[in-house]
Amino acid sequence: MNDYLLLREELLEKNRNLVGVVLNDKEKKADEYLQKIKQDFKEACDNDVSYKMPMLRDERIWQSSLYTFCKKLPKGADLHVHSKALLPFEYLFDFLMGRDDVYLDMKTLVMRHKNSTLFNDDCVLFKKVFEDKLLSRDDLYKKWTLLGKTHYQKVWPYFHNLFYYCNELEDDRDLCVAYYQRVFAYYYSLNIHHLEIHSMLKTDYDFSYNIVKSVNDAYLSFKKDHPEFSVRYIGAVTKAAFFTLEIAEEIMNVVYRLKQEIRDGDEDFILGFDLVGEEDANRSLIEYAPLLAKYKNDHPDFAYFLHSGESINPDSDNLFDAYLLDAKRVGHAVNLYKYPSLLNEYKDKEICIESCLISNQSLGYVKDLRLHPAAEYLKRGLTLVLCSDDPVFFEKETLVDDFFAAIVCWNLSLAEIKHLCINSILYSGLQSKSRNLLMKNWKKNWDNFIEDICQR
Repeated sequence: MNDYLLLREELLEKNRNLVGVVLNDKEKKADEYLQKIKQDFKEACDNDVSYKMPMLRDERIWQSSLYTFCKKLPKGADLHVHSKALLPFEYLFDFLMGRDDVYLDMKTLVMRHKNSTLFNDDCVLFKKVFEDKLLSRDDLYKKWTLLGKTHYQKVWPYFHNLFYYCNELEDDRDLCVAYYQRVFAYYYSLNIHHLEIHSMLKTDYDFSYNIVKSVNDAYLSFKKDHPEFSVRYIGAVTKAAFFTLEIAEEIMNVVYRLKQEIRDGDEDFILGFDLVGEEDANRSLIEYAPLLAKYKNDHPDFAYFLHSGESINPDSDNLFDAYLLDAKRVGHAVNLYKYPSLLNEYKDKEICIESCLISNQSLGYVKDLRLHPAAEYLKRGLTLVLCSDDPVFFEKETLVDDFFAAIVCWNLSLAEIKHLCINSILYSGLQSKSRNLLMKNWKKNWDNFIEDICQR
């Protein structure tokens, strides 16, 4: 029997996650604390843990010591988040309540700026709506998030429509700058010190310039007091059929021109380009491949960060094109497991996978997060980071929820958590100078985090 147990332990060791992070004595002590609060959470729920992770409505999650651990965790970077979905609802609501130029269309419940061309007689000052109790906060919460979806509604059309409620957040410069300053302060408070924002731009250069310049100005202003904080921008276009390839190329030209003109000191502020939208309902990457390949050949410094593999459709093969187009990172890669040889190519080439657990579950790609393919990717040694995607629609606290879900559903150790945080810095789009500064500050914050746990 002893020989059997030894062989069993050897097999277990071979199948543990291929994470090359070694913990020191203090980190081992912190890992013991992590395992304890993880178990405490499960016992507090009588082991009735919802592996669907209903982050917007389960107070047992928010009130747990494990959730507090995730909030305080120095996370490094969030490399996959969309511009108008950056703040979870309660923070966005508080921001809009403090504005005198933001209104709510009472017929559609769409946010309007006072200078909007769509402003009408049904628009009421946002804060007045709630001060006069014309609408409850909870009703808007359901309307603006996935909480309002009924079981018979298809998730993607419902999700897509959510973006229209706050579509004017960036249209006015003052509102846009204030919004992003609030965003940066919020992420900083959660120990997220680098953001890479994916944002759809337009063929209208002046319009796109005003948006990106406003984001850049808000960032540079925030950076004066927080020099360790950084932001980068990724221009995007939807893959929807009504956007022709000619329009996509025009927007690529706009993004590349903005890349040359808007800077962060001596570094690029804009990193490159992405294609967004529901993968199974829109154009596949093969249709864009000639354009993207030629553009990459003509502009070698123009990186691709492509949504790809956000699908469980057996016919979806966009991950092959993302690989051939030399994508620096891919968003989601949920169905990469279906292609074992390609999976090994991603591993060997160190193509970073941006895994968005809560988003993937919310949109129906993974019902039980214990079975999320990214858990297997981590075990196989693929390059992986955790990202939040669209927190306003899915999450209580940005990226906190994703780490919480991964820790519980994948039974992560502290070494694996540390590995994921480090990856978010190493595989960011930052140039070496800024990346080294980010890593230096992260290590300092990590050591303080571990010291705090050990003093408990």
